[in-house]
Amino acid sequence: MKNNKIAILDSSLGILANEKFVRENINEYFDFYVDNEGSRFGNYKDLDFLLARWDELFKASYKQVLISDFDLAFQAYGILDEVTLGIESFIEDAKSGKNLYLSSRNFKDRLSYKGLIIKKDDLLDATLLANAVEDGIFQGNIIDKILEDLFSFDMDAYDKVYLLSSNLVLIKDQIEKKLQANNFHGQVKTSIEFLEREANNFKKSIKKSTGPKNFLITGIRPDFYIPAEDYLKTSKPLTVRSYDFGRGKENFLKTLDAIAKGLDRAIEQMGLIDARLEDENASKKSKKENRGDIFTNQK
Repeated sequence: MKNNKIAILDSSLGILANEKFVRENINEYFDFYVDNEGSRFGNYKDLDFLLARWDELFKASYKQVLISDFDLAFQAYGILDEVTLGIESFIEDAKSGKNLYLSSRNFKDRLSYKGLIIKKDDLLDATLLANAVEDGIFQGNIIDKILEDLFSFDMDAYDKVYLLSSNLVLIKDQIEKKLQANNFHGQVKTSIEFLEREANNFKKSIKKSTGPKNFLITGIRPDFYIPAEDYLKTSKPLTVRSYDFGRGKENFLKTLDAIAKGLDRAIEQMGLIDARLEDENASKKSKKENRGDIFTNQK
């Protein structure tokens, strides 16, 4: 039986990308899943890994699963469209103007989406910047230095800049400041803008939940809530519960078991091979000795 809630999934702090959105909705319509055990999806994990995670949430009977990170969502676009809401409106928005895209390293593998073609020259690998945010660095010399290296060119030619990694949205102000210093006069757009459009549509048909305020974390909880509370500047601790993608773990254990059995079979085969080699060597030795006896007798 489907419940009336939506699951929002991210692999990192980027789920906090829109503070107002989170604060207004976390107790009302949504469960927030931070899969930091597999962080960061956009940089390191392949699609098979992601599909197993999403499938687990669908099994939990959510009305809808939304991806808050477009680096992540684009990997599934066209395969699991039901979890990539907001991308259609993003594509239409991005078809106009001269645009620059900040993403993680995996994004470069897919550059064409239903009429939207992203040129490699318009794509910046912002992995280092996203990872700095993941480590709880939201400002200071490290961020400034990465931005300086990333934007070492004039931005006057661009109309829009898209922050595809949700982590980057947490430092949108710093990015905008650097862009303006590089002669950028356009708009900085984020995935959360398009996600909110879709989420607001769902709100109209969803009954409010009275459940507890929870972030559900798959990895080490302090790795999330310490920098999250720092970013939100909240005096009230976040309620963070552990969540176990049990099915994923079960599959992982099955995989380990299969590997172990495979090794056992390999070892057994090696034993048989060794035994066969010993028999063959013994046979060859015996034949050689017999030939030696024949030669000796002939003398």
